[in-house]
Amino acid sequence: MAEDGYDISNNSVNSVFDYYKEGRRYTYVVKVCDEINGQRCPVFPHALKDIYWNLEDPAAYKGSKEEILEKTRQIRDVIKNKVLEFIKTYEDYAKSRNEEL
Repeated sequence: MAEDGYDISNNSVNSVFDYYKEGRRYTYVVKVCDEINGQRCPVFPHALKDIYWNLEDPAAYKGSKEEILEKTRQIRDVIKNKVLEFIKTYEDYAKSRNEEL
């Protein structure tokens, strides 16, 4: 991610259940799961729209360090493009409804 200008070195993994206990509610939840290889997607109660992106989990990659890094870059780029597409779709939808973003 640093190659793409994002510092995630201090990020942490958070529990969906903790968010639920806090009473958080979401309109959109994008789930990035490797369902083909048996990974289960988390459940977000009360989400209005679940979006599933079935992508391989880079943590499961095998090979040399460079091979794993290259495969991970490919997944990163797929996610980046999907996020940009989602934003564009949301912006177009909000504009069609005359909503502020």
